[in-house]
Amino acid sequence: MALTDPVEFLVEKYYSTLMFFLIETSNSMAGCRIETINNVMKSVIPEISEKIYNFDVKIAALAFSSGARWLTDAPVSAENFDWKELKAEGNTDLGSAYKSLHEKIVKDAMMKKYCGSFSPSIILIGNGNPTDEWKSSLAALKQTPWFKSSYKLAFAIGDNANTDVLTEFTGTSNSVYRFDSFGKNLENEREYLSTIEDIINSFCYKVYIVDDYNPSQLDAIDEAYGVIRDYDD
Repeated sequence: MALTDPVEFLVEKYYSTLMFFLIETSNSMAGCRIETINNVMKSVIPEISEKIYNFDVKIAALAFSSGARWLTDAPVSAENFDWKELKAEGNTDLGSAYKSLHEKIVKDAMMKKYCGSFSPSIILIGNGNPTDEWKSSLAALKQTPWFKSSYKLAFAIGDNANTDVLTEFTGTSNSVYRFDSFGKNLENEREYLSTIEDIINSFCYKVYIVDDYNPSQLDAIDEAYGVIRDYDD
């Protein structure tokens, strides 16, 4: 190759991290709520690999209603994740979701491969009104070093959402964002969709894209989005 020949440089992924989405799909999420969440996920996941451009971000998503199920057998790269439409039906087995997450991070040997060099993130979306016993499952989850080091964010969906339950998960009310009167008209739905996308994108950016690529605290997100926490039209 001559010295004047063009040289192609490959963009390397310097770091790796794992991002979990726990999404409620009970009857209380029916209608425009689940539709908006589906639209959010289809839009946000592809953007994650672009926003966190120097990270190999793996996505693991869990849907919970009457029980809990993983949407893929193993975490999938954000750029390759094919989102499948979720339907709303059944109960709100939040305890099952916590138990499934605990089993995944404790018992699944493959998790060691995906946890990578930066702390993982967990985003919980639901109304915070469990229909099963959830406290013991969350208590077990909180004992794991993996969960302790993770970054957590929650969206409280609906007028009757219980932010106290979601705060138990995140550890701080500053990381719980409430959306009342959810999607009662088309413009309202578009506004919610855009706002949730912005919060998730900011969450990713503030946690992973900071000085020298060191994880930040969630205070930066709280400062950026404090005006829309407890969001109400």
